[in-house]
Amino acid sequence: MAFARHAALSVLLLVNFILYVAIAVTAGWALNAAIDHGWEVLSYNKATYYFVMFSLLSGVVGVGSGLAAVHNHCQRHFHTFASSVAVSFLSWLLTLVAMGLAWKQIGLGGFLSTHMVFLEAVVITAAITHAIYLLGIHIMCFCCGDFSASQNQTMVEPSTTPPVKA
Repeated sequence: MAFARHAALSVLLLVNFILYVAIAVTAGWALNAAIDHGWEVLSYNKATYYFVMFSLLSGVVGVGSGLAAVHNHCQRHFHTFASSVAVSFLSWLLTLVAMGLAWKQIGLGGFLSTHMVFLEAVVITAAITHAIYLLGIHIMCFCCGDFSASQNQTMVEPSTTPPVKA
């Protein structure tokens, strides 16, 4: 049963990593195109600039979150769990900001290039799948105890040896 839970989270992790790579690549391309030719090439929408910036930021942090999560899944130790979840939560929050800007851009309407429509769809999908991933990790942690410290693991390793009693 624990293997099935870890396998399901690993699949979600892989999906999120691919989505965040797609976000980072597409937003990086959009920024490059805007620098070379102006924002009008991408959209006449006022929210496009902010959407691209936050998408690029969430994409890069999301890729870092995926790498930290892979390290945590390989180690399966409570020491790596806290940092992995913290980066993952930060990545999700940045993705929520980018998703809000995607909705604002959709609401404003106007001309949008196909790359912008693709980026909007991927950001919204990544926000949803990342929320499911975080929920799964927290369910495993609090309900199943998969990432909690066992009896033989110490929270802090002693830095010095205790004195020998004579």
